[in-house]
Amino acid sequence: MTKIDELFTCIDCHQLLETGDLTYFDGTYEPEMADQRAEQCQSGMVRLMEIFGDSARLYNAGKELDFSRFPCQCCYNKDAGERFRFIVYQEKT
Repeated sequence: MTKIDELFTCIDCHQLLETGDLTYFDGTYEPEMADQRAEQCQSGMVRLMEIFGDSARLYNAGKELDFSRFPCQCCYNKDAGERFRFIVYQEKT
C-alpha cells in the first residue's frame, strides 16, 4: 500500500468512520441535530470516496490535536475541538 494523503476529522466523523454506527449521534445530540450531523458526516464520507476511489483505505492514526480551529476535512464542521488523524492508503492492484 502507498500513502497518498492524510485527513484530520472531528469526533463525529471519527466515530462514524471507526464504527459505522449511527447510534452515536442519537446519544450525543438532540434528535433533529443528531440527524443533521449524521447526514453531514455521511455526505463527507461519500465525497471522500469520490476523491480517493474505491481502492483507498483509511488507517486511524489516533488523536492528533487536542484542540484545533481548523474545520473537519470530512464534514467541514467548523466547530473548534479535537481532531483525529487518518492516513489514506492506496491499495496496489
